[in-house]
Amino acid sequence: MWSTLTDVNNLLLFDDDEGGPWANKIAMDALKDLLYYRARFWIGEGVRGFLKQAQLAECSEGTRRRFLKATELYLAAVPQQVEKQRHGVIPGVDEYLALRRETSGLKMCFAIGEFGLLLNLPDVVFEDEMMKTMHDCAIDIVVLLKDMFDGMVEQGNTYNITAVAMQEKQLTVEDALDFAMQLSLERMDLFYECQAKLPSYGPDADQQIKNYIGLLDDWARGETECWNTESQQFCGGQIPPTVQTKVVPFLLRIVNTKSDSAA
Repeated sequence: MWSTLTDVNNLLLFDDDEGGPWANKIAMDALKDLLYYRARFWIGEGVRGFLKQAQLAECSEGTRRRFLKATELYLAAVPQQVEKQRHGVIPGVDEYLALRRETSGLKMCFAIGEFGLLLNLPDVVFEDEMMKTMHDCAIDIVVLLKDMFDGMVEQGNTYNITAVAMQEKQLTVEDALDFAMQLSLERMDLFYECQAKLPSYGPDADQQIKNYIGLLDDWARGETECWNTESQQFCGGQIPPTVQTKVVPFLLRIVNTKSDSAA
């Protein structure tokens, strides 16, 4: 499923003006017609296939609705990000995070995790302000930490929390990275504060809520403790020392000094 999302995102980001809307339409058609839709491209089949399996496995109606809503929001948000990137628009921190909560695709993943855990929670749980804030915090942590590591590898990408903070706060690269880390720590604190304030919905629902919160927590911790610090992509082949020291090498771009000096 994650590969499907990545493929949709790549078409929207890197293809011509017709590629993005085409991929968007394929995915939405698949969502609307689970029984009879047959895509000529595997994006639609991938989305339809997941929902079909969930339906056969008696996925709860609430989980199905949340997945559909998250998918619609994702497909609507990605073109907005594309337009900003095309025109070199660097938004403010709050605007950037609000859009990335949708384009990250994590809300879809949370719904898939819900299905995997066989949860059947009432809508009132997800409408609780504490739960909404926990959702935002978990996504923000993943986005912020991934952006920090991405910024070390993909320097020059202006649609990144590092570039956003540098512009809005007038910071250096190092100060922007410190800002992003501090913001992620604040989000972690807020996540656990909200967890402590969640009301009780009865013994059965409370146990399911505990499992669901564990899912959100795993996403945030996984980004912090595993994916970034153990990834060849971000650690430049220095995985063992990175895991031990928690120090990540800054992968500088190679600059053609001869061309620069000639210019």
